[in-house]
Amino acid sequence: MIVSFLSQKGGVTKSTLARALAVSFADNAWSVHIADMDWQQQTSSKWTGRRDEKNIAPIITASAHRRVESALKLKDAYNLLIIDGRPASDQDTILLAKESTLVVLPAGTSTDDLEPQLYLANDLVRNGVIKENIMFIINKCPTESEANNATNTIKAWGFKVCEHTLHFKAGYSTAQDLGLSITETKYPSLNLAASKLIQEIADLMI
Repeated sequence: MIVSFLSQKGGVTKSTLARALAVSFADNAWSVHIADMDWQQQTSSKWTGRRDEKNIAPIITASAHRRVESALKLKDAYNLLIIDGRPASDQDTILLAKESTLVVLPAGTSTDDLEPQLYLANDLVRNGVIKENIMFIINKCPTESEANNATNTIKAWGFKVCEHTLHFKAGYSTAQDLGLSITETKYPSLNLAASKLIQEIADLMI
């Protein structure tokens, strides 16, 4: 099974969500690997390194890839291959999306964040990606009203969107700096909110 987290731009919590999904499934005895397509920054790869240094369980492995073909070679080696895509839309993005059981498109509530992801979703569909396999997640929500407006906009474009949203909290950033995911912070309320979102992704996958 392949789940891809894709975006037109950086800073949309793509890697954040990929890590949390990896931890969730690894906790349930799945073999999980993150293919980090941003081979220059290697955000997810470096995160797994911090996690490994601190012997945090469950163990999450990751590898950086310049080419789509090298990442997809791993799909039969794990129960779940998570793609942490590059912050740009190109032919590689389309290839990854076509191979994926689920394509997750994180987006903020601002027009600058939301519109590029909606255009990406339409581009994927035009190039043969099944529309029902695309799911939006609203994050960095300043207010519930703005989250609702963004959700309604996505639905108006005909795409699925998670019921749960991800609010920016310093505790999430601190946890990830330590090699933890957003479901493993020291704050139970933050863990619960993130876990509900990840469960919604998992439900749609399965």
